[in-house]
Amino acid sequence: MIWNRYFAPFIIVLSTVAFFHWIGTTELYYWTYFWYDIPMHFLGGAWVVLATLWISEMPPARLLKPLVSVPYLLGMALFVGVAWEVYEVAFGIAHMRAIGYVCDTALDLVMDTSGALIVALVWSRLRPRDIITSSR
Repeated sequence: MIWNRYFAPFIIVLSTVAFFHWIGTTELYYWTYFWYDIPMHFLGGAWVVLATLWISEMPPARLLKPLVSVPYLLGMALFVGVAWEVYEVAFGIAHMRAIGYVCDTALDLVMDTSGALIVALVWSRLRPRDIITSSR
């Protein structure tokens, strides 16, 4: 089923990222304001964690649910963050020889991980605990 407890937060964060990315692209904010992509990467990390949680609740993916943990969620966000950085280089959005590329990429990955960490920690605190009952 598509609807579970993570669907609404996932869609809200996804919509926010899409809206501000659209604004940033059409109004050239990514190029006008050096800091514009910092909150975008933070929200992107949060989005990846929410997407992972949402998918993990779906019937075909429920087998993976026991793997879901804070380190797993951070790993997913870092994987997507690195993939995004590779995409930027591959399509000429970022250039590895540009001044500040390494620092900018490192900050992007830190912000991806920070957004993911906040959502993962909230999830770990608020998630319903599985109740193990034993029948004796």
